[in-house]
Amino acid sequence: MRKSGFSNFLLYVLIVAVGVLIYSNRPWSPGTNSEEGVKKIVEKYIQDNPEKIIASLQNMQKKQAGVTSESAKKTIVASKEQLLNDKNSGFGGNPDGDVAIVEFFDYSCHYCKNVFPDLKKLLDEDKGVKLILKEFPILGPDSETAAKAAIAVFKLDPKKYFAYHAVLIQLPGQKSEEVVLDQAKKLGLSPSKVKEEMNKPEVAEIIAANRALAGSLGVRGTPGFIIGGELIPGALPYDQLKQKVDEARKTSGGEKPAEDKKGGGDKEKSEGETPPAE
Repeated sequence: MRKSGFSNFLLYVLIVAVGVLIYSNRPWSPGTNSEEGVKKIVEKYIQDNPEKIIASLQNMQKKQAGVTSESAKKTIVASKEQLLNDKNSGFGGNPDGDVAIVEFFDYSCHYCKNVFPDLKKLLDEDKGVKLILKEFPILGPDSETAAKAAIAVFKLDPKKYFAYHAVLIQLPGQKSEEVVLDQAKKLGLSPSKVKEEMNKPEVAEIIAANRALAGSLGVRGTPGFIIGGELIPGALPYDQLKQKVDEARKTSGGEKPAEDKKGGGDKEKSEGETPPAE
């Protein structure tokens, strides 16, 4: 809705500008200086030159996107510590990786679910990547409940966090308190302790901080990624994720670790392979 409104606004400005330009270069005739006369001129121009209108609108949107992107880059630099070194953020992959992917996600988000296998594949194949996960529940009460449960698990047993995250992100259907506690129990965690931790004010504060950070960066939906200082809205396929990681590594001057390097990757962090959702 917001995007559509913005596009309509740009189109309105464009039409007015075109109308003024055309009107100013046309010889005067009765009626052309009226509002109706200007409308007819603009309508005819649009009918005769639709490709110019579309091209102009796209150029304006690109310029606006460029401004937004530059603004996000500055905010990313200013928020580097909160993005990369927040002790309250769970993660997967290599905790000492030379490239970090930060993901703002929602456990009920269809696109977040779809991109998870590609993220997992990337972590399995590139032992130099750390995936930092920012719970960003925006899709209702179930999302909030799942986010609180995941944060609680991280606080209680960080080594089991990524396995729990993998279960919840792949889990279909609703994520009521009963469901998320049952999944925690299957990983050997105490449901009563997880519930107690979920309801602590500190957990709500972590979610509030994630929302504030997302807002400052311009993350409006999920998933939202930050790779190599670049804000990437929306899901990316594996090849593009890998490309972004490679670009970030080249920019930072890092090197991809050897395949047999034991850097405390997601297998160590998760105490084994990612279990399937049940």
